[in-house]
Amino acid sequence: MNHSFNPVLESSNPSWIVNSSPNLSSESETLSTETSGAGYPPKPPKSSMIEEFGFNNQLLVVDPRRPNNGVILWKRYHAEFAGPGAAVGGILDRDCWKVILVGDLKLLTPQSAEERQRAYLIRCQWAQRTGHITGHPTPVRRARNILSHFREFFNAETIAQMPDETLALLVEALALLVGVLPHTIQMMIRDLLRNHSLSVNYSPKSSEELGLNNQVLVVDPHSRNGVILCKKYHAEFAGPGAAVGGIFDQDCRRVIPVGDLNLLTPKSADERKRACLIRRQWTQLTIQITNQPTSAKRAQKILSQFEGFFDAETIAKIPDEAFALLVGVSPYTIQMIRDSPRN
Repeated sequence: MNHSFNPVLESSNPSWIVNSSPNLSSESETLSTETSGAGYPPKPPKSSMIEEFGFNNQLLVVDPRRPNNGVILWKRYHAEFAGPGAAVGGILDRDCWKVILVGDLKLLTPQSAEERQRAYLIRCQWAQRTGHITGHPTPVRRARNILSHFREFFNAETIAQMPDETLALLVEALALLVGVLPHTIQMMIRDLLRNHSLSVNYSPKSSEELGLNNQVLVVDPHSRNGVILCKKYHAEFAGPGAAVGGIFDQDCRRVIPVGDLNLLTPKSADERKRACLIRRQWTQLTIQITNQPTSAKRAQKILSQFEGFFDAETIAKIPDEAFALLVGVSPYTIQMIRDSPRN
């Protein structure tokens, strides 16, 4: 095959489509120049779809003649991107449990050992390109760079038009690629859209909606309720009796009510002072958990803390990302601990 492979894409106005796996045709596509046709039709997102791709038993190649197609391979604790010309499946991706299509994906079957070897090398080149991004020391820089990298596949207008489910999937996938929290990717996407005078389709509850910006309120001390306050790079939990809002939470970007949240207005300076002290006590409790040496231990401790205070139905409504921001771990660590049997 005389096609020239290059993992560095050159597209001026590409499109982005994120979906689940395609339907594989019973007829094998090959890398010969005679093969042509449109990509496989997408299906609704699902959490496990590798068998449908045919990844388990064969090596496939992302079509090298389509500059704007590829696949994000979702592993347990990270993700990998395979662009045009890269090998996917077989022994490379036996630990892959979800795939996200980029562009009009088409997978081909290599016809010789030489084609397979070339595809392996190109997969390595794509991995090295992502590796350059993850080499940056700060999460914000990594998030900004991965978005810039994928601008070759989508633009700001395309992101703004994505439905909630699709955008959430994109955020999680990019976060896994470069080892940052989804919250950091969300922040970069919002900045990107703001620079283009666009807004994202979905918007989580903000501090304005709870009236936290201009006044100090108190979480009802007489009921099991509270609020997780998501800041730029971390989150804080304010339980019963704790002060929220005002100068404490001017940097709050998202709030997650826990239980039947009831916020009260303090009636005196003494009540405000008491509430501030209780807020500090809740913060110190979280700090004790974050001092645990391993991420798995921190995840287990924060979940156990909430399980001792709230019922299972309430805890089930709290997203993995919120717990992760509280104790500085990956959402996937939280998910792993949640799914594992615990005493």
